[in-house]
Amino acid sequence: MAGLDPYQVLGVAPNATQDEIRAAYRRLAKKFHPDLNPGKPEAERRFKDISRAYELIGDPENRAKFDRAGEAAFGGAEGGGPFGAHGGPFYTRTQEGPGGGRYSFSFGRGGGGPEGFPDEDAFIESLLRGFRGPTRGEDVQYRLEVSLGEAARGAEREVSFPGGKHLRVRIPPGVRSGMKLRLPGQGLSPASGAPPGDALIEIRVLPMEGFRQEGADLHTELDIPLGEAVKGGEERVRTIDGDVLLRIPQGVNTGRRLKIAGRGLFDSRRGVRGDQIVSLRVKLPERLAPELEEAIRKWA
Repeated sequence: MAGLDPYQVLGVAPNATQDEIRAAYRRLAKKFHPDLNPGKPEAERRFKDISRAYELIGDPENRAKFDRAGEAAFGGAEGGGPFGAHGGPFYTRTQEGPGGGRYSFSFGRGGGGPEGFPDEDAFIESLLRGFRGPTRGEDVQYRLEVSLGEAARGAEREVSFPGGKHLRVRIPPGVRSGMKLRLPGQGLSPASGAPPGDALIEIRVLPMEGFRQEGADLHTELDIPLGEAVKGGEERVRTIDGDVLLRIPQGVNTGRRLKIAGRGLFDSRRGVRGDQIVSLRVKLPERLAPELEEAIRKWA
């Protein structure tokens, strides 16, 4: 970060207290930590700048040196830093992975910790508590496709994870595409013996031909013959729970909507299922019988 102002990098005033500098450093280190920004080189660059800035002004003695002579007091921007060739708090890449390296804190050979911390272990433990939480295994993610009926009624499905692990997953009624189910402790177990991570199940609700979703309601269309539109009758209608008989009242026209209560999706806010809305379409015969044509002419 040659030529950069550590106060500017950390976003603090030149007269900031050490506590304010330390708080700013922790906040920014958490935001730009490479483990939390995999595949983002700009975040890694910012993280290194932040760590370098804290090297310069995070300790009162070194801060005084920097305020008097800048980085030249420590042998230049790239020359070992205020703690010498091996000292000072900085992050090092400890493991390569598909999403980038993992980083851990190090103090080099100098020993001891920054102001407020008696030793290296105390500082590391504070950092882990402060912005990374307790160490545990990695989460595993899986996408699960469910039918509209399963989304409405709920279901149980078996999910197979990489490595041969099988889990029975309870799908609650009312799930929507994009929702994630969390199974605590069903992720990867680290070799360190720390608690395992979680399993995250992302739901994708499969569309069903002939059904259109609107909130918790499902919309369908039904063709009925002219005679039934005039006299009324019954028609078999497909729902996500199976076929039902729908009563057609007399004198309906195209566009009339009938409701089948409780055959929609589960509405978690109300605790009940929505409805199926059936839009009628009166279907005329391709060729009118002479007597029907005569009757229509007299009626008109």
